[in-house]
Amino acid sequence: QGFNSQIRQKQSELKSRGEYFLKLEEISQRLEDQKESLAKIDSALPSRPSLPALFDFLQKTSSQSGLVLKEIGFGSQLILGQETIKEIQIPLALSGSYPAFKDFLKKIEKSARIFEVNGVSFSSLPAKEKLFDFSLKIKTYSY
Repeated sequence: QGFNSQIRQKQSELKSRGEYFLKLEEISQRLEDQKESLAKIDSALPSRPSLPALFDFLQKTSSQSGLVLKEIGFGSQLILGQETIKEIQIPLALSGSYPAFKDFLKKIEKSARIFEVNGVSFSSLPAKEKLFDFSLKIKTYSY
């Protein structure tokens, strides 16, 4: 009777573990089905802030918009709250027309990465009509 009791207990444990592994398999399959959505989240909030890739993106986007990227810098990096979300501030100096600047802003707004524009200032170029110097402070995040 003691052995039968132990056998029933072990069978119950095996059944419980089997159910547990089936649930894990279901969760794994659901994560696999959401792989594309998870990849979008990862690109919006990357785990490592690859500054060269970020600077390259900003340079290409400004060039495609018809602006000249005169200066790019690395402002500061802050850790927000108890989470490990890092805020990266990037100052930019651009030159070009106002429509090109609007196009640049639209492109960074529509990019997969999260960008916030904190400040914008501009001045007209003395010798050139309809061209401006723009100064931007952009914020992005990583974890």
